[in-house]
Amino acid sequence: DLLVLDGKKGPGFITLNDPFVWSPDGKTVAYKSQESGNYFIMAGEKRSEPLQWVWPPVFSPDGKKVAFGAQKDVTDPKTYQTTYELWWKVMEVP
Repeated sequence: DLLVLDGKKGPGFITLNDPFVWSPDGKTVAYKSQESGNYFIMAGEKRSEPLQWVWPPVFSPDGKKVAFGAQKDVTDPKTYQTTYELWWKVMEVP
């Protein structure tokens, strides 16, 4: 699938049945995407770091930042035990 805005192709993504969210000024869209088993938040042309799971994004009132919940699995190389870290992430929007 491709996201098309203003007649231009956007980054490819796999539809995950989560809603897209628009910035308050209506110029930027943010959404959850997946590639090679990792999840990302896309906001305009900016992409978050790869994560094991992400929750739907929310724009700040001024539209300059996107916040979202994220999970990253961290495995200790010595014990092979996995810790599941949950965070609120904030990403600047160009």
